[in-house]
Amino acid sequence: MVRRQAFQAPWGEDAPLLPAGLSFCLGIYVAYQVRESVSIWIGLMVLAWLGALLCYWWRGRSLVAPLLPLLVPPLLVLGFLFAGGACQALSRAAGERDSLRALFECGEFQTSEPVELWGVVARDPELAPDRIYLQVDVEQARSLKRTHRVRGRVRIVVPFNDARSRLEYDRLAILHGARLRLIAQLRLRRQYRNPGAPPFDEILESQGIVATGWVRSPLLIENRLGTPGGGPAARLFAVRSMAIRELLRQFRQPASGLLVASLFGNRYFLSRDTAESFRAGGTFHLLVISGMHMAIIGVAVLSVLRRLVDSRLMQYGVGLATIWGYGVMVGAEPSVTRSMVMLTLALAGQYLYRPINGANSIAGAAIILLAWEPRDLFNPGFQVSFLTVGVIVFLVGPLAARLGEIGRWRPTVRTPWPPRCSRQLRWLAEILYWDEWGFRREMRRERIRYRLFKAGAARWLSRSRIQPILLWVALTMLTTIAVQVALLPMMVSGFHRVSLLSPAINVVEAVLVTILMAAGALYLALRVMTGEWAMAMTPLVDRLGDLTVRVGEVMAGWPGGGWRVPDYGALAGRLDTIHGLAMIGLVLLIASWNPLRKGDLPSDARRRFYGRLATGLTLCVIVATTWIMVVHPGTHEFERGRLAVTFLDVGQGDAMVVAFPAGSLMMLDSGGDPQFRQSGESGPGEEPFIEDRLGIAEAAVMPYLWRRGIARLDRIVASHGDSDHVGGFTELVRNIEVGEAWQSGGEQGTFTRAMLKAGVPVRIVATGECFEFEGVIVEVLSAG
Repeated sequence: MVRRQAFQAPWGEDAPLLPAGLSFCLGIYVAYQVRESVSIWIGLMVLAWLGALLCYWWRGRSLVAPLLPLLVPPLLVLGFLFAGGACQALSRAAGERDSLRALFECGEFQTSEPVELWGVVARDPELAPDRIYLQVDVEQARSLKRTHRVRGRVRIVVPFNDARSRLEYDRLAILHGARLRLIAQLRLRRQYRNPGAPPFDEILESQGIVATGWVRSPLLIENRLGTPGGGPAARLFAVRSMAIRELLRQFRQPASGLLVASLFGNRYFLSRDTAESFRAGGTFHLLVISGMHMAIIGVAVLSVLRRLVDSRLMQYGVGLATIWGYGVMVGAEPSVTRSMVMLTLALAGQYLYRPINGANSIAGAAIILLAWEPRDLFNPGFQVSFLTVGVIVFLVGPLAARLGEIGRWRPTVRTPWPPRCSRQLRWLAEILYWDEWGFRREMRRERIRYRLFKAGAARWLSRSRIQPILLWVALTMLTTIAVQVALLPMMVSGFHRVSLLSPAINVVEAVLVTILMAAGALYLALRVMTGEWAMAMTPLVDRLGDLTVRVGEVMAGWPGGGWRVPDYGALAGRLDTIHGLAMIGLVLLIASWNPLRKGDLPSDARRRFYGRLATGLTLCVIVATTWIMVVHPGTHEFERGRLAVTFLDVGQGDAMVVAFPAGSLMMLDSGGDPQFRQSGESGPGEEPFIEDRLGIAEAAVMPYLWRRGIARLDRIVASHGDSDHVGGFTELVRNIEVGEAWQSGGEQGTFTRAMLKAGVPVRIVATGECFEFEGVIVEVLSAG
């Protein structure tokens, strides 16, 4: 009997957890909006699952038996919805009970008063160039009034003002699990009130942090255990801390910062220029520990174990233990925990000889992680992580599978007919997937021999062994393009960055970063065994770090390498919705596409016609919405015929945006804070290290401009040269086009140098000068 190849959609019977996971997420969202008691959610969950159990049990015992099995799946999915609501309600109740935030809100604690805290160190202390971050689960707090039993996690900064303060901190020997008593200044993080400003409060809340603070000196901290915290996690964190210190001590920038970030998840030692080159090229994700890192570790460990150990239980057990140990050691961020859970489900399925289903794995990981911490659903990092994997599972994976079947096609019982697709698409698929050596081996074994007309380049590439490299490059670029286009609304609204060359830059930088990570890991292994061989690697690793950054800077500097884009204005929500629906439509079209179907009937011809028409229209919508979001045609929002002055919230200092009647824009001062430009120590002959930290322009000024659709300022004006008035201009001119800069004749400091470096013409103004713009008189009352 002649059969044809059937493609299984990413969803369906093989992915029963997908509707359950979506329903669980919906339940968390509904419970976040609707405040119902925990008992109601749990009661509804029990009723739904009990109803499903009874329907299954009575399926053959009543007159309506044929209908009962149909009710089981909806009731199970409904039960997961109520389960998600119950988890969210439990999390809210636990957060509201004896919360440290509640004491601030009711006035029991004041941000101006020191607070005495007792608590446990919840995570490994995080080293930074001039400070240490401690995350403490507070158990008790005492103000000037009285002592309270509280709950909540706070992040405490311990500054190192000099070498002595660093020694005082080291004597405390604080590790994970240590019980501390400290006196700190606490504050509830206040986000900037400008439209479009990042929601710092929500970001911290999604991380479980209710307040931030600092201690004036390590002398105000007491390790009540007297010894470091114990347990396996503390030992892993100790190994991580020693490795970070070794890398920082042995290598120079930028290699040391790249290794510490990519191997151990500490990004505080990335320099501003290094981080900016990766962000501009759309490759910063390579420095964030995620699924790629975990997959590399899992594959490497399993490959070694399969050569050393015959027991499958030992292979998979040690492999999972290594993955989880590394994930815990680097901090278990959302992307890391997602990867650990998904790899666990995939490896468990492999151990049980079950096929891997990406949709099932991602849905199962979402249920497990959100059941543990429901508020992660509102964490942007969690959303981006899962959406990225979703694009790979539902879009890139099925498309690659169909291209693979086209390229590898040969006549069999399951695939008797040649693929029905365009000649160009078949040529591309054969280039990537055709196995000439395998086909020749098969022909030598078979009695019936035949020839196939395949692309000549495909046969040559297969024989020359270049094909696997070309396939990896093509899949990497396809994945990058798909993820970048699918997540473009989030990238624009959250980061305001676009890079047309990102797919190519990702291929090159992925290779360089992987080689650098392998070199760093090899150095640490050799350092443990023999220091002499390890020291010989130092110059090589330093040069490799320089090459990685230099290549990224050059490629990001090419036309289309990377630029900043504003929001599209009031229509952004509708535009994003249309773009998202078009991407979902593309997923459905690819899932229904079967290039190996015979299709000789008239109905098949009509189906192909309508399929191609729908695909063409969908791609046109995606291209159009992408072009609108990237190019941003049109002008910014302003009220024609009126002069408007907007005062921005920049914390310390001033910032004003003046919109003239015809739409030209002037910005007077930009705010700023000296702490955003602190420099760390640098070695002899090295450039001064400037840490990559969020500046006032990125945090408060530019989000407001982008929200209004502003990509250009006609004039920027510095009232005087103090950093709290012009500190943001240095960052502003690197991201937004500026026509000219005004300053007084006596100011020739940082502001002037930043303008000249950015190529912005500087105009010196004096007291008493008058200018007319669009019918508005601007008079300089005082210059300086």
